Amino acid sequence: MKKTPERMEIEIIIQSAFNGVRLGGGISLKQADAIDRRSKVTTEAFRALPRTENTRAWDELSLDDLESNNVAHLDGEGFRYYIQAFMLSVLDSYDPSSMRVRGTIGALDPEPDSWDYHMGQYQDLNPAQRVAIARFLKALPALVELDSEDVERTAHAYGNYWQQFLSPTDT
Repeated sequence: MKKTPERMEIEIIIQSAFNGVRLGGGISLKQADAIDRRSKVTTEAFRALPRTENTRAWDELSLDDLESNNVAHLDGEGFRYYIQAFMLSVLDSYDPSSMRVRGTIGALDPEPDSWDYHMGQYQDLNPAQRVAIARFLKALPALVELDSEDVERTAHAYGNYWQQFLSPTDT
């Protein structure tokens, strides 16, 4: 698929906003998977999981790394590290049945019954990162042929929370 100037602009905005972000002490994808599976791992083994995965360069994560849909189990630091890779993967490989796609859009759509949880995930985002996410959500329906459910969820996420981070002059 040929990248349009609009898509390249959104990618640059995302990459610039999250440039240099590292996982730090946040929850990694393998740790999120252990949480999701309710794996009985020792505290020591749980802490060691990030040493077996890429936690320094989000732009080197593969679709297989992201396909686990564990974005819901990330803490604020983990969310900040991984969300750009998830967003870019939606642009590169949209599949409405993919848990990666569903998890990404769901993680950006805070519902009233999980509002505090999502705000905890968003707490480590800086203003430029919040703008990048807002721009992504606003542009996504024009960049990718979304199914009707994802069109609705994306519009809801943008209108319910993320639009506040864009000024009226942002496109």
